Parts: sequence; structure tokens; C-alpha cells
Amino acid sequence: MPPNSEPDRHVENLHHLSGDWHPAVKEVLAQVAAQSIDARPLYDVPRLSSFVRPGVALVGDAAHAMAPNLGRGACESLIDAATLGAELTLVRDLEAGLAAYNRRRRGPSQRTRLGSRFLNRLTTGPLTVLVNAR
Repeated sequence: MPPNSEPDRHVENLHHLSGDWHPAVKEVLAQVAAQSIDARPLYDVPRLSSFVRPGVALVGDAAHAMAPNLGRGACESLIDAATLGAELTLVRDLEAGLAAYNRRRRGPSQRTRLGSRFLNRLTTGPLTVLVNAR
């Protein structure tokens, strides 16, 4: 379904997915107006081979945009900035600092991005049927 198309279907899907949830939650969901739903697809950045090029470093969403499922996007951006700053203060050579930043941040942020992608697909993709069938 394209973003924001068929808002009544989005509400219907919301009620279907919340079938066995607590009555208080269902009561809140019953008050959701179709026009208030802003349904959009979620994207993440594909795995990058490097976060740096000569004289340039990618940080935050530019390096590793991710679905919001883990709530780590802003945190990862702050960690990137702090790590980049720390690495640049430890060396005289810009490229050495950028390379050190890349070594320290690319792996951890990619793992977080993949975890968020997995959780997003588990809760919104075809496997959602299996999760809700428990």
C-alpha cells in the first residue's frame, strides 16, 4: 500500500494487528482517526564499505540511517561525533584520524542498523503474521 493511501485500510490493519492486546490499548486505538495516520515506508542505508573518504567523514544518518525500531538512531549519531572528535585529537594527520574513526564505528553501527532492520521486518513484514499468531 503506498504511503497515506487508503487510510481506512491502515486503521483496519491496526485493529487487526492489535486483536489480542489489552482492552485499554484497544480502547485508545479505537479513537484513532484514519486521517491522522501518516503511514510511510521505512528505509535504512545499505551497508557501506567505509564511512570516510579523503578529508571527509560520514556520521549519523548519512553513514547508517536505520529504522527506528531500536530507538538508537540519535544515540549512534552522538557516538559517531564523539568518536570522530576523540580520534582527531589523538593524531596530527587528518587521514589517520578518519581511518581510526572508521575502524571504531563502522562495525558497531552496522550491527545496530542490522538489528533495527531485523526487528522492523519482524514487526512489520511478512513475518508479522507469525508473531501475531502466537
